[in-house]
Amino acid sequence: MVLFVVRTDVAILGGRRVKLPVGWTKQRVVSVLGGAEIDAGATPGEGATLRIVSVLAGAKVVVPEGANVSLGGIAILGGRKVDVSPRADGPQIRIVAHSLLGGLRVTDRP
Repeated sequence: MVLFVVRTDVAILGGRRVKLPVGWTKQRVVSVLGGAEIDAGATPGEGATLRIVSVLAGAKVVVPEGANVSLGGIAILGGRKVDVSPRADGPQIRIVAHSLLGGLRVTDRP
């Protein structure tokens, strides 16, 4: 039996800071009219997936150094930037981000 635990953090009319624990695998962050800062710098587990939904809000994600980040989703009237130097042995992190009037920045530097 496989158990999937998806943790969800929600911010409405305010900012949200989220620090993911070592071994995290599934995380969802929703922000409306406020930004989100996600510290995903801890070593993730197998199949790590971060889902972000932001409306009139931006999100910044910090991943471990050398992480291999794959980015999916859509940005409407907002930008997306991945500023990471991947390594072959780095952790695999999948980010699915949907934003309306907000941007996303992924970096490996705090």
